[in-house]
Amino acid sequence: MDDFGRSENISKKILRSVKFGYINSVSVMMGFTKKKFHKELLKTKAKTKLHINLTENSQKYLRTIVKLKNLNFFNLLFANKNLKKLLKKRIDLQIENYIKIYGNKKLSIDGHQHVHIIPWIHNYITNIKNISIKEIRYPNEKINIYGYENLVKIQFYRNLLALFLIKILIPFLKRKKKSPVFFGLLYSGMYNEKILKKNFKYIDKKKDTEILIHGGYTNNSERNLFQKNFFDYYTNKSSKLQYKLAFKKYI
Repeated sequence: MDDFGRSENISKKILRSVKFGYINSVSVMMGFTKKKFHKELLKTKAKTKLHINLTENSQKYLRTIVKLKNLNFFNLLFANKNLKKLLKKRIDLQIENYIKIYGNKKLSIDGHQHVHIIPWIHNYITNIKNISIKEIRYPNEKINIYGYENLVKIQFYRNLLALFLIKILIPFLKRKKKSPVFFGLLYSGMYNEKILKKNFKYIDKKKDTEILIHGGYTNNSERNLFQKNFFDYYTNKSSKLQYKLAFKKYI
């Protein structure tokens, strides 16, 4: 489950689902919430991964580096030299803070909105000294069609285009690391119980597999913590539905 640490409400929802027992891996964002939430996650013994964030502004230390608003995947993909320099500092700070709290220099890494697949970002991360990358998420998902009703949804084609872009970029990545088989991009924002059950049918028990759901969500009490597009994302019906999915057993 992604986005732990993005806000207090989101973190509480994810913690609740992890403690229930079916979620065994959590991707953590740094710089948003108090340490007590991260300490509480550590107590669960769930696997944690650093969720590199370059597109959402933090209310705290990220803004001390530079005020970067409305950065998206394409801004990062075509970043100039000066912007890359600032963003590398932002990456370094997130890694430093993650290690301070979670105490492990052997990192598993993925990225908010899959920014870690952008070649210059991936290549920078995998060449940082004094840390060891044991796993990186490569969301090179197989294209499986789960019901014709999904083919009439605009979100499906948006996700499909994003998946094609990732498939184009992955060959440009140097020093590739271990990665689980991935499900979760093609039906992002559309997840329901039917799609999740279909994903489980495709699991090869001989291979490590990650099925991504976004079960953290918030409400109007945290409206001031988010830019509008992200607030809309964290309060949509899909996030609330995915939270409920975390409390059901599928295998």
